[in-house]
Amino acid sequence: MRIGIDLGGTKISGIALDSTGCQQAYERVATPAGDYRGTIQAIVELVEQLEQRTERANSIGIGTPGALSPTTGLMRNSNSTCLNGMPLKQDIETLLGRSIQMSNDADCFALSEASDGAGRGANSVFGVILGTGVGGGLIINSQLVNGANAIAGEWGHNPLPWMTSDELPGAERMWAGDAGEAASNFVAELMEAGEVLGDISGASYPALLDVLMVGRAVRPSFGSHPRLAIWGLLEALSLIHI
Repeated sequence: MRIGIDLGGTKISGIALDSTGCQQAYERVATPAGDYRGTIQAIVELVEQLEQRTERANSIGIGTPGALSPTTGLMRNSNSTCLNGMPLKQDIETLLGRSIQMSNDADCFALSEASDGAGRGANSVFGVILGTGVGGGLIINSQLVNGANAIAGEWGHNPLPWMTSDELPGAERMWAGDAGEAASNFVAELMEAGEVLGDISGASYPALLDVLMVGRAVRPSFGSHPRLAIWGLLEALSLIHI
């Protein structure tokens, strides 16, 4: 029996699989945001719940935001910043009283899709995560590419032009309902941008604003939530330049 834990910025989910890959138990809890000790305790309790349901001790693998430093073994590059600089793997092993496996969540996702998911049989697979943070994993010839600093595939580190004053966080606030509605139309709006306006891969920030305004003039439905639409286009630019 195997247990897999997905540590996210919003939730922590866990699943227990038997030797054939069939699900035997599933649990999900909220992530104690900004609380390192609380996060560790939540993971340990989640493992204990799954093992109570399966009535046995299991091998454990954990996918995390960020990665363990190859040099120090401490967490780094995590959007859940309370994890950075902390011995997460060691602390969890101490509380559980056994060894565990731990890797970057996007790497786990990409490797899973390459082995028996949407990327099965492909020579190269690039997996993208859009969640509380952004992440990526790269698989070449069925092998995970880690890189010297364990951040290979992390497209969120790609540089973009510096923001103008009206594009800085907090310049325009949006309600959660607006964000949820815009997110549901995210892919469709990007497709509309390409269909109406052609290639935007070389666009600057001012050009993106022009793209948004022209797109809305041609199709009123495009970019109905300007701030999210601009950031959506920027995410597309990041991916284009990989």
